[in-house]
Amino acid sequence: MRALAKTRPEPGLELVQRPVPVPGPGDVLLKMEAASICGTDLHLFQWDTWASEIVKPPTILGHELAGRVVGTGAGVTRVAEGDLVGVESHIVDGTCAQCRRGDRHLCRNLKVIGAHVDGGFAEFVVIPEANAIESNGLDPAVVALQEPMGNAVHAAFVEPIEGRTVLVTGCGPIGLCAVGIARAGGASKVIATDTEEYRLELARSMGADLALNARDAATAEAILAATSGDGVEVVLEMSGAQPSPRAGGSACSASSASRSASTFPISSSRRGCASTASTAAASTTAGSGPRRCFGPARSTSRPSSPIASTSPTGSAPST
Repeated sequence: MRALAKTRPEPGLELVQRPVPVPGPGDVLLKMEAASICGTDLHLFQWDTWASEIVKPPTILGHELAGRVVGTGAGVTRVAEGDLVGVESHIVDGTCAQCRRGDRHLCRNLKVIGAHVDGGFAEFVVIPEANAIESNGLDPAVVALQEPMGNAVHAAFVEPIEGRTVLVTGCGPIGLCAVGIARAGGASKVIATDTEEYRLELARSMGADLALNARDAATAEAILAATSGDGVEVVLEMSGAQPSPRAGGSACSASSASRSASTFPISSSRRGCASTASTAAASTTAGSGPRRCFGPARSTSRPSSPIASTSPTGSAPST
């Protein structure tokens, strides 16, 4: 079969020929129907320091996937040949202390499809049945996007959003999903910021009441005006920033560090926790090392004045 792989520890990828994988006990074989390209895949292609710590070539990339079940290993009972499935990209052992207490996203032996094990930028891929999400009846392109959208869903609902003002910083694909989720989740007002007008227009189409350029010096005042001087109550940081919550609302990050900083007002009327939905361990030590798209983690730090957030730049793409 054809596959797109990182074959050497250097920039670039290679189209290679590989044997069709065989499903073992508890595994399913998928014939790929759709895959989307994540910011993580870009980093692995460019082979920056973070990527070199994650992937040990040769590895087939691809973790945002939709495929049709065409083979099953012994013990598979939940899905059947012919099913269209999405793919949960995190493989956990289910036996470590973190998994046993319910924090499977912090699994000490976490493996990510398309990084630690072969992924789905190929004609076929094998995954554990536990990672197959039945998606019959959906467009395969939509099925593949369930994986990144799950990040936005998790981030949006770490804190209550119904009836609250929500700011989404960064309108990349996951940020745009978060805008729509906040609107559907009953936010009283949804504000989005980015540095590209194209993305701001997409945010408006996703339901943002206000979409503002993060580089505009008047943006903070516009947010205050839109919130009757109170500032926003919930911040969903999606720009690729390392947020520094300094306020009395709630902040949630689903990204990692970028470059150009902007400070936006956050309400002090409700004291909440600064929760992070950025990634957990990309290595075998949960919670350590660079964090990008390898599972949600939480923090319970208490903020105390305006939130400083970093907005996306051309050199640091939004997640």
